[in-house]
Amino acid sequence: MTNEFETFYLIVGGIVGIIMKAGYSMRHSGLCRCKNQFATVMANLFDGMVGALMFYIVGFGWTMGRDDYVESTANGLMGTSLYLHELNHLTEHEDAITWARFIFLFSLCAQSFTIMSGGIMERYTLWGYLTVVAIFAGMAFPSVAHSIWNPGGVFYAARD
Repeated sequence: MTNEFETFYLIVGGIVGIIMKAGYSMRHSGLCRCKNQFATVMANLFDGMVGALMFYIVGFGWTMGRDDYVESTANGLMGTSLYLHELNHLTEHEDAITWARFIFLFSLCAQSFTIMSGGIMERYTLWGYLTVVAIFAGMAFPSVAHSIWNPGGVFYAARD
């Protein structure tokens, strides 16, 4: 019964986070000059697409993949499973909770780089910004999230 509740709340939290991304996009477009409103909204749309792709290919495996830090203290900052090739071959039992975690973690990742875009709006080129988003969604956010939220992470609080 716990897995069903966790799955439900992760999906609801992820959907709320993705809706917040749209709200941030409207806020950013309202704070910039009229000539840049369309570009700001499009940048927020494209960063969601690039971020989702990078988080799907690399970020989720890096964040929630298996880590043997507790036994061997060898890693602690990066998962070694659940990358693109493994994520598509899950069993039905693992499938729902894993995809719910993906949706929730992607929404957090998307919020972080959308907030960053508000601080640099009107000061970047689209390709440079999307490159930063790809690096952020593929490496920076997953490293921090893995070390804090993954049971094998260095700073995982629930470990004995």
